[in-house]
Amino acid sequence: DVWENQWPVVAIDWYGASAWCQWWSERTGKQWRLPGNLEWEKAARGVDGRFYPWGDGFDPSYCHMDLSHSGRRVLAPVGSYIFDESPYGVRGMAGNSRDWCLERRKQKSSFREGMEFVQANERRFLRGGYWYGGDRNSRCAGLYTYMPTYREVMIGFRAARPMGPEEGAGAHGGTSR
Repeated sequence: DVWENQWPVVAIDWYGASAWCQWWSERTGKQWRLPGNLEWEKAARGVDGRFYPWGDGFDPSYCHMDLSHSGRRVLAPVGSYIFDESPYGVRGMAGNSRDWCLERRKQKSSFREGMEFVQANERRFLRGGYWYGGDRNSRCAGLYTYMPTYREVMIGFRAARPMGPEEGAGAHGGTSR
């Protein structure tokens, strides 16, 4: 495929996404970072706890996921699904690519047969739906974890910045997602 400039950044690991936020902070002079797990969910669900950013009813044409297009499945330009918008105006949270979140998963270590101990607290949270996922993956409450070095064509990121009188509010979905 020819990579389209308006597609989200995908196949990036947590470290690369975090490094981009640091670089963007230095370049713009404003503080940017990956959103916190609960920040992401609140930005997607609003105060009413909706199932999808647009409400409780599912419609595959509202976000970029498996059932929203026919033929060959590929990414879509950022922001092209206008109904995939949260009560706070954040777009693309139910489809196109999953987002890395800032925090580690907090849980004790586990053991798997034939393997070394796996530190569960090294895993990072991911939120959101993706371009070849189903409707269950598009729900705002969906929560997933992967090792921070994991890369996949469904995983991207968005940058967030602190709320304040000078900064304004919001998750930045244009450049990074």
